[in-house]
Amino acid sequence: KETSTKALEEKKIKVAGQPKIDVKSHGEDKDLEYTIHVEQLPEIKVNKIETLKITKYEITVSERDVEKRIDEIAKNQNNFIDKKKNETSNKGDLVVFDFNGTIESSSFEGGDGKNAQIVLGQNSFIKGFDDQLVGVKQDQKKLVEVILPANYPNKKYANKKAKFDCKILNIKKPEKIIVDDNFAKNLGAQNLPDLKKMVNNQIQSQYKNTFNLINNKEILKQLESFKDFKIPDNL
Repeated sequence: KETSTKALEEKKIKVAGQPKIDVKSHGEDKDLEYTIHVEQLPEIKVNKIETLKITKYEITVSERDVEKRIDEIAKNQNNFIDKKKNETSNKGDLVVFDFNGTIESSSFEGGDGKNAQIVLGQNSFIKGFDDQLVGVKQDQKKLVEVILPANYPNKKYANKKAKFDCKILNIKKPEKIIVDDNFAKNLGAQNLPDLKKMVNNQIQSQYKNTFNLINNKEILKQLESFKDFKIPDNL
């Protein structure tokens, strides 16, 4: 180890991996003679970073882009107001109800519920359930019959016919949200102009992140071409 290390240092050889030793002679009253086989680390020429080329993107967000994003936010805000007691439910309305479900006249696990809420037309409960609640009124009782889905949590009830006795507690209709200072304040802004500024910054940030990903990919691709040396097999 001592002599081989010294020999490599004298030759200024940077070794890649473990050297192989082939001993020619050794023993008492004999000179130690051996051959050392090594793979050298390659000489790496570092290219100038200035040769890298990237595209500079300028992001311009229009007033229309901002308004469109705010309109999308407004549409996703659930805003419902009570309907009059004698008004019937329509698709898009929010229906609040209690229900008691049975299969072959027997109650089943998960078949009961209090103050359940569904928006008619979204099929977010059981397929075909909300369609049968169109046209109901507050305080009305309604029998709903459906087939439980194949992926029902309790497998033994899957694909079975169930009946639900529903008591309609309330019906609410969607109210169009007015985009004003109050709307902006509910979203954490000081006023509508401040909300527009926040949304503008948000859109710019999203585009900037996308362009950074594109640039990073391009930089890595160009860096790969910097490699003009052979990597030793054992590495």
